Amino acid sequence: MWKEVIKNKALYAESKKQKLDVSLDEAKQFALESAKAFETIEPSPSKAEAEAYLAGLELTPREYFEKVAPSEYQIGMSIGRLKAKLYEEKKVDPSSPIDVLDKVFDEYTNTIVRNAKVVRN
Repeated sequence: MWKEVIKNKALYAESKKQKLDVSLDEAKQFALESAKAFETIEPSPSKAEAEAYLAGLELTPREYFEKVAPSEYQIGMSIGRLKAKLYEEKKVDPSSPIDVLDKVFDEYTNTIVRNAKVVRN
């Protein structure tokens, strides 16, 4: 778990460094669109599981998409932009097999994490 947290922090910092980060307003807009899409999903075991998970966090789906999702989406979308730029620079076709894409991104990620500066609060 900590490896994933460190990796995402390092990649998000790199996306900001390269000016590829998504604004909080963009992330809020995406969260709003996601909330609308979630509301239109027909009842299913997957939707019930998601709602139960949120209930365990004492959040309604609406509260999740308004309060929690934007900052998470901001990080994820920023890393996505970084990944897209990497594939473009390396001339990797985004429709390549997933193992090819993963290998390219994992090598890049390892370099970023290895060179990241750890700051204690």
